[in-house]
Amino acid sequence: MNTSQNNKKLVMFDFDGVLVNTLEFCYRLHKDANKGLTWEKFSSFSNGNFHEGMGKAINEDGHIRPKDFDEKYEQNLLTLTIHDILHDAILRMADSYRLAVVSSITSGYIQEFLKQENLLECFSEILGSDMNKSKVYKIKSLIDKYSYTKDEAVYITDTLGDI
Repeated sequence: MNTSQNNKKLVMFDFDGVLVNTLEFCYRLHKDANKGLTWEKFSSFSNGNFHEGMGKAINEDGHIRPKDFDEKYEQNLLTLTIHDILHDAILRMADSYRLAVVSSITSGYIQEFLKQENLLECFSEILGSDMNKSKVYKIKSLIDKYSYTKDEAVYITDTLGDI
C-alpha cells in the first residue's frame, strides 16, 4: 500500500523526550545507581543509539544499570501525562496520517502509557526495544512495510543521535 492508495503519509514519533518527558526521572534512576554520574555523561548516552551509549559506559566506565530499572521506569512513567496541546494534535493527526512510535524503550510501557492517555488507537504501530534496538532498522521496516518513499515519512525526535 502506498500513499497514493491511502493518502496517509507516515509520521513516526520518538517516545522519551518527544511524547513524554522521562529524562529527569531516568537520570535520577541512573544517578542513584552511579553516584558520580553527571548530567553531561548521562546525556552523552543519547549521542547515538541510547543502548549502545549506555553499553559503552558499562564496558568502559563501569556504569551500573539500575536494579529494577524497568519496574521503576513504568511506575514513574505512569505518573506523567502528555501535554494537552500535543494530546490534541495527535488526535487531529490520526485522521490524516498513519502514526507510529519508534523508541528505545519497551513497547509494552509505551502501549500502557498511550492507553492511559486515551491515545493508543491513534497509533498503528509501536516499535520499541523489544522489536529491535536500532531505530534506523525500525524506521526502515515501517517504510518498507507500508511501501512508503522516504519523502512520504517523517520521524520526530529530540536528539541528534536518532537522525
